[in-house]
Formats: sequence, C-alpha cells, structure tokens
Amino acid sequence: MKLAKLRASYPLDGTHRPILMTEVTRMTGGLVCVAGIDIHAGTMARPLYPNGNNWPEAEWCPTDIMVVGNIISVERHPRVPTLYPHATEDMSVVRAFKSGDISKKSLHDVCRELHDASISSIFSQTVIDGKYISDGTNCRSLGCIEITPDRIHPHVFYDKLRINIHDIDGRYYDPPVTELETKNTGDANAGLAALQARLAAHDHDYPIILRIGLTRGWVGPDHNWDPKRCTIQINGIVERN
Repeated sequence: MKLAKLRASYPLDGTHRPILMTEVTRMTGGLVCVAGIDIHAGTMARPLYPNGNNWPEAEWCPTDIMVVGNIISVERHPRVPTLYPHATEDMSVVRAFKSGDISKKSLHDVCRELHDASISSIFSQTVIDGKYISDGTNCRSLGCIEITPDRIHPHVFYDKLRINIHDIDGRYYDPPVTELETKNTGDANAGLAALQARLAAHDHDYPIILRIGLTRGWVGPDHNWDPKRCTIQINGIVERN
C-alpha cells in the first residue's frame, strides 16, 4: 500500500488528523510513548497529552487503540512544544480514537516508502560517538532505516537487549530495544530469543525496517552531562509478515 492510497482512504475533515501508528515503546510509570506517520504531512508525529505526558499503557494498549498498524485520528491542542530535538515531532492532542487499521505488509510498504538512507541522516549528521544527540539540537528525533538481517545482531549487555547495527553507510551502532512487542516477551533474554527467532525466519536479503528514536534528554548517572544526552534507541521492528 502506498501513502497516496492511505490519504484517499483517510481524508482530512478539518478537525482530526489521521496518524498511522508505527511504534509503541514502554516507559517507566506504566506509560507508553507512541509515534506514527502523519498520513497527509508525510512526516512523523508523537501524540502527547496537552500537558506533555505520555499514554497510560493499561488504558490505551489492551483496548486496541495505541497499537502498531492502527490509524489513530487525533484532534490537536494549540500547545506548541519547544524543546528540540523532540519538538520536531511532538504533537499535543486533546482527543484520540481508532479510525481503522492496515496489514503488516501495508505498514511495511509505507515505512519503505518513507525510510531514511541511514541512522546518521535521520539526525542530520549530529550523532556523537555513535550513541546520542545533544539535547537542544534542532533535528528530527524519529525515523526509520531499511536493513537486512545479516547487518543486525541482537544481544544482551548488562541485562538490556540491544541490537548491534552495521549501517549502510559503514557506521556501527549498538542501541537498546524499547519496542513494546519485544518487551512483552519477558526479560532481556526472553526478548533476545524472540527477536532472534523473528530474524531467523527471513532470508539474508529480506528488508527489515528498524524504527529509530531518541530518549528524552538525560543528565547521566553522575548528573554531570551538560548538555543532556538523547540516546538512540530501537522503537520498533517492522516485517512484511
């Protein structure tokens, strides 16, 4: 499915904007961060409550609303986020509801249509040490790359599931996986087994879509990072089937 077909199927009505959900990640405090493609703008959006809060998982995920592949219609709030890089996609909303959904293949097709050339290109070449972007950098905070299974290697390091990535531009990354589907399998080792099984089901040249995002700015374990650091993470893994 192409983005143009989605636009025709979910037209603007003057009040609501349709968002194709591409990623749901678990946060602390029982919350999830959700993001998707603004179908008519062709850019990423991160819906938030008007006060800037994320979404209670127990309220929005089991009820089949904030689920990858769903089309969510949102009514925007006038609050305009200002803190970059997340302000590029943050969207305050006063209402959100499910308008429909698409198949995994269709989601994969749309992600391929809009994918970025590399992780570095998502963040306008501002990545430091292959790990983070400085808080306040005026760049995007969401995107995706297309990559084959032989270039990604999941592993567990200090009880955290990570994917070692050899990107198409030759750079290496080792970000943590925050995808809700993987988190729901259990601890890091259970997530590793589940992810390895998913990758093993595909040929070496199969086009995997990795949804890439950034954490909010963090001061570091010793509270001495100035500026704060927004760390690269894997928000989602999109397959055709």
